[in-house]
Amino acid sequence: MAMSAFIEFFYGHVLAEPNTVLLVESGDGIKNYFTLIWHARHDSSLLHYTGSGYPYGEQVFFTDGHPLLSWLLQALPFAAPQAVGILNLMLLFGLLACAWCLFAVFRQLDLPPWAAAVGALGITLLQPQIFRLGGHLSLAHAWMIPLLFLLLLRARASTRWLKWSLLVCLVLLVCFLTHPYVGLMGVLLVLGFHAFTLPFQGRWRQWRLLAQPVVMAILPMVLFLILLVWGDATTDRPSAPQTSDKFATTVMSLLIPMHDPFVTPLRDFIKYDAIDWETWCYLGLSSLLLLIVAGGVQVKRWTTGREHRPIDAAGALLGAGFLVLLFAMGVWQDWFGEWLPMLAQFRGAGRFAWVFYFAVGVFCTTRLYHWLFVPGVRRPVAVGVYLVVIGFYSVEGWDYGVEVGASMGHTASPFVKEGLGDELTPAVDEARNSGAVAIIPLPYMHVGSEVYQKDAPESVMAAILPLAYHSGIPVMEGITSRTSLQHTRDLLALRAPSYFAKHLATELPVGARLLLYCSGDPLEPDEQALWDRGTSTGNTSLRLITAEALLADDRQQRLDEYEREKHGMRNEAGWLIARTDSGRVLTRNLAEDK
Repeated sequence: MAMSAFIEFFYGHVLAEPNTVLLVESGDGIKNYFTLIWHARHDSSLLHYTGSGYPYGEQVFFTDGHPLLSWLLQALPFAAPQAVGILNLMLLFGLLACAWCLFAVFRQLDLPPWAAAVGALGITLLQPQIFRLGGHLSLAHAWMIPLLFLLLLRARASTRWLKWSLLVCLVLLVCFLTHPYVGLMGVLLVLGFHAFTLPFQGRWRQWRLLAQPVVMAILPMVLFLILLVWGDATTDRPSAPQTSDKFATTVMSLLIPMHDPFVTPLRDFIKYDAIDWETWCYLGLSSLLLLIVAGGVQVKRWTTGREHRPIDAAGALLGAGFLVLLFAMGVWQDWFGEWLPMLAQFRGAGRFAWVFYFAVGVFCTTRLYHWLFVPGVRRPVAVGVYLVVIGFYSVEGWDYGVEVGASMGHTASPFVKEGLGDELTPAVDEARNSGAVAIIPLPYMHVGSEVYQKDAPESVMAAILPLAYHSGIPVMEGITSRTSLQHTRDLLALRAPSYFAKHLATELPVGARLLLYCSGDPLEPDEQALWDRGTSTGNTSLRLITAEALLADDRQQRLDEYEREKHGMRNEAGWLIARTDSGRVLTRNLAEDK
């Protein structure tokens, strides 16, 4: 009930009209919406996405576009026009599902309902995935990790191992088909949990106990990789993404708060700009204090020679979370990257610390309850201490809601006709009647390869994607992650002069026409030259250009011109220069550099 009230208070304006607003207005967020709704409405293939990177398209798992949801919408075409609203509701009610799963986890760990509710609410409000609502929407499903916690605990307590193993397998496959990062987080969590629980099983050598992690974790990962390889013909994606070291979690990323009540007094003492937001995963003051106490209790137990006790469920979750934290810190990549090159593909490794956050929250909440509610401690005192310490999660998390709730859901969705605006509406009508096979944005932009990139104002993406969606014409730029290096070069070569070979000439249909869209932002000289070569369509922001004109290749004419003129060229400081009808031809007068 408290979580429902929180969602209504901060995000009620989104719930009122979920299909008419976007949680974000530009950048990565609007791209996430576009890749989802384009694939749902305009693509017939399940694994190939055609909305950007024309004429190549992209493998759907590299789009950050909720592949599983888009497949469901493809199968339910009457629901596809409501895709934005469906995604918005999924993300917001995912917060409620997160709290419910944590509540069920605490009940499984023998906390009474009132204590479980206090812990579930606070941990949900403070969880770091809330900030992914500002951009990386497919990473904002906060319910996935707590649900895996719950299923692992249920599986551990049940004798029906196959039922629970298959259920975990199914949930992990859903995670992979939402975002590969979340899927691998789940795989590492499941394997880590079994690494801490199997040695304490009385019959751990039984094949069923060994088969559980295989069915739960290895099987869904293999199924995902089969789909990934089956639908991907590209062989030259970046294998070692840049900035992967920068985006690894550090100890400071776990300890330093980024919001009030602490950030204001600490700002003069801490260099907040040194903590990248991709790595940040603040555990909360309550967790930090309780971890210190738990460490002291454990050290005392070791030094006093107390009888060794098997690890309990909360401890196993914490241990598994710590193993995943090592991945977030880049430890596993350093140790095993040479044998498992796939590990190097995860540029934003710091996101994996989210598993550790939830594991720490569950462990600390459970431990505090069992420390307080024992014989000899007066119940009113125990209740008061518990409410203050665990309730402080909610105090710190409240500012998260203030920031995120104020910043999102205030932009009309341009993916519904009413949200297009007066400028884009006539452009859409013009584009539909143009017969163009693709749209080229100017200023040109290309995002995703990590090696070659062309930046442009985010307003360009905010305009070009609705134009493409409503007209059904794909964009001739890369906006998805891990773009092929050769495809990147080919697309960036669109801006090159006519004496530069363009491989796209063999990819476009003969006689194809393309639309140039100019946002009105300042253009670079080569972009301006491209715009000037287009012919007017009647709309000031659109021009048409043929594939032949776009990909013109006059290298041979230039060489022929040089042959005709070279004997009449004069030498100026080591350069041979001649004036021709087409301009100045220059060549270096050196034997090694013709």
